[in-house]
Amino acid sequence: MTVPAHLKLQALLYHAPAAYLGDIPAPLKSLLPSFIEIESKIESVIAKRFNLPMLTSNVIRTADLLIEATEKRDLVNWTKNDGDAEYCTKPPPPLGKNIVPLTPKEAKILFLSCFEVYSILQAKKPDQPEHRMHAHPPSAGNNLSMT
Repeated sequence: MTVPAHLKLQALLYHAPAAYLGDIPAPLKSLLPSFIEIESKIESVIAKRFNLPMLTSNVIRTADLLIEATEKRDLVNWTKNDGDAEYCTKPPPPLGKNIVPLTPKEAKILFLSCFEVYSILQAKKPDQPEHRMHAHPPSAGNNLSMT
């Protein structure tokens, strides 16, 4: 699956709130409404800072699920028989390509390189085509201090 050029920066920053809050599995997160509210505020700040929509495209959500399935296959030896509380149904199949692990330094260089290219694409984007979107709760604030 390929994410369209106008969504690449948003896809790259999809998990950016986890850099500030840590990553909490969806089943546990659903039990923490205060965490979800804080996460939504951080998402709002990131969206405003990088001129991204506050709504996440289904294309990005689908790509994220495919990458997660591929990470489980390639990086943590997860199998279908292990089960997964996040999925009410069978998880999506992994991508055909294998993930090649990177060192932290390599990952940082690749991330920053992609960020630079995708930021340019975002700045030059034409009017975006309509996509089905999911809304996040509205939030106030324009910086990460959340004061």
